[in-house]
Amino acid sequence: MKNSNICSWVKEEQPRFKFDNVGGDVVTNAELLSIIIGSGSTQLNAVELCRELLNSCGQSLARLARMTTAELMRFEGIGKSKALSIRAAFELANRRQAEQAHDIVVVNCFKISIFVLSNTTSHANNTETAKL
Repeated sequence: MKNSNICSWVKEEQPRFKFDNVGGDVVTNAELLSIIIGSGSTQLNAVELCRELLNSCGQSLARLARMTTAELMRFEGIGKSKALSIRAAFELANRRQAEQAHDIVVVNCFKISIFVLSNTTSHANNTETAKL
């Protein structure tokens, strides 16, 4: 494939422009990854290179996230810096997911506590009423 420089694309089709002005939901996974790595190789632009990366793992972000630095570096155009950038992005995603899971547990624990306390209070009130 011939490298067609992304800068030569129509502005509205460029991954950074689309992400910034239209939103993340319209940008493909390859385009998001291309924003992370910044540039491609002499043969492929960043989007094409990222498509190749995703194709190698069956379009699975989970499989891509499990790739080691050395595995990523097997792709022409992915050096140590780009490989680490990809891995760092997935690590941030993991941390966000862990943080979100923690927030859900805290909220659920709070809701359970309120439920238990309200039932305990209700039960105590009924017991007091029954004693009278």
